[in-house]
Amino acid sequence: MNAFYMIDAGFLNKGEYLWCQKVLAKMFKKLEEFKSYGIDEAKEECFEIFLSDMYNAQNIFHAKIKDLPLKMKCRAMCDDKSHFGGQECAEYMKNIRRICETYLKDSAFSDDITEGSIANVITGIKAKARQDETSAWEIEKENKTTYEISGKDNSLSVFRHAGYNI
Repeated sequence: MNAFYMIDAGFLNKGEYLWCQKVLAKMFKKLEEFKSYGIDEAKEECFEIFLSDMYNAQNIFHAKIKDLPLKMKCRAMCDDKSHFGGQECAEYMKNIRRICETYLKDSAFSDDITEGSIANVITGIKAKARQDETSAWEIEKENKTTYEISGKDNSLSVFRHAGYNI
């Protein structure tokens, strides 16, 4: 692979969750830069679909977390089906994994897993999403337990730490 077309996947190695605003901003910036290269991999229809699906998944995630304060209000009114922040993140990560899997299945270039290739980066995103999905379910469980024991609701702190102002 030509060094000019290498994608820096450093955004995956920062010790932050994939749902964090900074990580997402860097990821989308790198994917858009790759798209601008105009090479065959960037022109592939499945890459266009991948990128569109990633933006759609982000929009769905943002809509869900925007509604979290309302869910918290319902929880205070004894709705036992409430979420505690982690579930929204876990569902987002699961969606990202599915999108990555679809791209890797459909791309003619998915065999090129050299460092900096688009297939390598998307494989890394998929692996990070799997890891972060597990972490998100743990966060959900911890927040729910804290709420049940102390009545303290830490749901919004998940997103504040991730750079969102809810």
